[in-house]
Formats: sequence, structure tokens, C-alpha cells
Amino acid sequence: YFNYALTLYPDKPFQEPPLLTRDTDKPILRGIWQGGDVTNENGREKITVNVHSILYWLDKKDPRGAVPSNPANDPQFTRWEYGVRRWAAQNGFNDGSYIYR
Repeated sequence: YFNYALTLYPDKPFQEPPLLTRDTDKPILRGIWQGGDVTNENGREKITVNVHSILYWLDKKDPRGAVPSNPANDPQFTRWEYGVRRWAAQNGFNDGSYIYR
């Protein structure tokens, strides 16, 4: 089936996405899931713990755009956020504490 389907469409290679950078991209896009406020301290990243679902930090229609002013506008947010916040509380991630990496 796939071999036949591949004959119907031109071979178009994927474009390599732009590299993520510490200075311009959101922490969540760089794999920092513990929080969205990151500062540099003595050459290390200081992360203010504020664990949320990814939908809290970005708009899935524009991931590199502004942080949503009201994440609850996304119909999936409440379900995702409940589980993530519950897991964070059960695993000792307290909002306002710090992690260094």
C-alpha cells in the first residue's frame, strides 16, 4: 500500500527546522519542562519551578509565538493541566523553588 502511495506524490525532503537557542526560544521548546522562568547564574541556568502542561507555555498553532494569555482557551488544556499539576505535587515540585542545570 505504501509503495503505491509513494508513487502518487513527489519526493519532497523535509526542511531542517531552525536550531533552538537559549536566548530566543522558550524553555519548554528546549526541553526545560520544570518552569518557564529561566535566568543565567554563574554560567548555569537557574529555573524557577512552575510545572505545567505544554499548553500552558505555548499555543499549539504558533509554538514559537507569545505565551497564551489564557491557556484555558484551548479545549484540551484543562485535562492536560490537571494531570501534570497533580503529578508535580506528588513528586515534590513546589512552585517558586529553584533548579540549576
